[in-house]
Amino acid sequence: MLWTVGLAGGSVALAAITAHGFRYLIIGAVAGMLTTAVAWRSLTHLSGPYSVSTTQATLKVSAGATSALLGVLLVRSGAVSGLNVTATAACGYAIVFGFSQQAFTQAVDSAAKKLGPS
Repeated sequence: MLWTVGLAGGSVALAAITAHGFRYLIIGAVAGMLTTAVAWRSLTHLSGPYSVSTTQATLKVSAGATSALLGVLLVRSGAVSGLNVTATAACGYAIVFGFSQQAFTQAVDSAAKKLGPS
């Protein structure tokens, strides 16, 4: 949960000082929600007071928003050469980077599966 709050807080602060930053955050969060909806059945659902699946889902949304914002900023800065940086293309990059969070949160999903019943 701390990672989720940290990612969300950091990305909101960065979006506040970036042109169109909140637009990219929203696009990335929606992409994170879509990957969460697709992967919901495979998330770890434990009985008891702890809701690991909800924590995993919120992490995916927060990571999607953060990766979308950071990805677009990298593309716009010229760090990734050869990519077109129009407003429409930037929104497309935000979608792609928002979906790419699945690769990063896969480690969390693997650790959560170890918590589940054997």
